[in-house]
Amino acid sequence: MKRILLFILLFSCFESIAQDKLSDLKKAYKLKSDSLYTEFLDTWHKKDKPIESLDSLSQIQKDVYEIFQDFYNPFTFSKMSGSEDSTMYSNYKYIIVSNLIYYKVYDSDTISDDWGWSMLLKDTEPQVLIYDSITNFRPNLNFNGVKVIYEDKELIKILNKFLGNRHKSFTIFAPAYAKGKSEEKQKFILTKLGIIYGHWGGYWHITTHPDVNKITFNKYKNKAYVSYRFGYQGGESYYEKVNGKWFFKHAQFTWIE
Repeated sequence: MKRILLFILLFSCFESIAQDKLSDLKKAYKLKSDSLYTEFLDTWHKKDKPIESLDSLSQIQKDVYEIFQDFYNPFTFSKMSGSEDSTMYSNYKYIIVSNLIYYKVYDSDTISDDWGWSMLLKDTEPQVLIYDSITNFRPNLNFNGVKVIYEDKELIKILNKFLGNRHKSFTIFAPAYAKGKSEEKQKFILTKLGIIYGHWGGYWHITTHPDVNKITFNKYKNKAYVSYRFGYQGGESYYEKVNGKWFFKHAQFTWIE
């Protein structure tokens, strides 16, 4: 009984703190206060720091960190399609990075550009040797003048509740988009933090793209590809390990919503 009461007390405490933080964001919006909004975001920026050492991780987890830290950049397409720069996030001073990443190892000598399509069409897949994830993923990222926030369930809940879900439904010609109060609140959030309304409607992309779904390796763990989303499209970015270091090889967008 005491444990139940303690749980209820702790839950109530966490809910109260979350409500306070939501109230802080609502106040910043109501007053159109740049300083209060900055204070709100800085609170989350200071909450978690990047990982200090990879020494305690397995080799494949170290590989995941190395590849991700080389690949992830919201401000350029250079390691996604190898072409033009991205301007989607160019004016923002904060980014939210996912704190969870999956990785997979196939029983295959190589990594093929057409794996995805061939496996879908032929319903075949090499044997999976490892399929796992890194939680509390906190890569060390540095972008000039930009502050990194690591994804937090409480923050995502607060932002979703604040933004609401009023939207115009998608059509065959255009994706769904926020409207009314949700649109107004999105514009306020966009003064410092880039978020995207979901293509099909009913949800938000709050983490800053490219959103990495997983990193897939061959059995020798010397070739890999990053599966990513950027906006309403996505693809794969290929890497190769040479003399103990991962190098970007090429990338391509392979799907669009």
